Amino acid sequence: MKIIKLFSLIAILLIAFVLMSGIALAADPIEIGSASDLKQIGNYAEFPLDSDYILINDIDITETMLSFR
Repeated sequence: MKIIKLFSLIAILLIAFVLMSGIALAADPIEIGSASDLKQIGNYAEFPLDSDYILINDIDITETMLSFR
């Protein structure tokens, strides 16, 4: 019984440490802030299709619509 309590305490402390230290449990998302960033997804190794992305700016692609075709 003491062993279970000890492991539970260690697990709680470990979780608290991770949450308080800001350690990312998953990969940070790649920031997309321009039309050129958006166009690079899947075309360059730095922008893989299976990654997570976050939009950091509004993107107006009306001027570049023809280049996406």
